[in-house]
Amino acid sequence: MALFLLDAINNEDYKNAKKCLHSAFVYKDPFTKTTGAETFLEVMKKRNLKYQLLKVFATDQDVCLVYNLLDGMDQVVTASGIYHFKDDKIESLEMVYDPRPLIDSVMK
Repeated sequence: MALFLLDAINNEDYKNAKKCLHSAFVYKDPFTKTTGAETFLEVMKKRNLKYQLLKVFATDQDVCLVYNLLDGMDQVVTASGIYHFKDDKIESLEMVYDPRPLIDSVMK
């Protein structure tokens, strides 16, 4: 499900991205904390980041993805996303990365 979400976001297919998210979805990163799928997807549309997957780690209810965030302006930041699942959907996502290289593109 986490890989499907990344693929949908990379392809700007926000309708299918929403299908991956639990009704109580919570998102957190160094810039933002949101509640709800719609709010999260609006943030993703605005940021227009692309994800280049590097590694996948999984346990019972969690998946950790390591990826490069690409901002379209030659900035590449390696990040990890911790995806927690409930009822076969993503209930929360916490992204961890050094935000300094993305400040200009994300804070537009």
